[in-house]
Amino acid sequence: PGEDYETAARREVREETGVDCELGEPWFLLHRVWSVPDEPKASHSLHVFFEATYTGGDLAPQPGESNGVAWFARLPERLGEFAARRGRWPESRRPSHSGPS
Repeated sequence: PGEDYETAARREVREETGVDCELGEPWFLLHRVWSVPDEPKASHSLHVFFEATYTGGDLAPQPGESNGVAWFARLPERLGEFAARRGRWPESRRPSHSGPS
């Protein structure tokens, strides 16, 4: 609470991977709303996905934060499919499978 998206994203990357990054433009937004039986209020989550550039630190997963971390020479093919199914990733912003240069 109280953090802007960019500050929260940089903090989460550092906590979960051990690296620091510089954020670029957001790639897409995923907002979910759901209800739980017998609960008076709906719950929601907001996920903002950013393009980012590595700036330092050692890649190391943090216990309890992530299942693993890795560098990719190419973006996983299903990454674009994941976002496209949700309809919030504009065609012009979908990553190529060749990954960043």
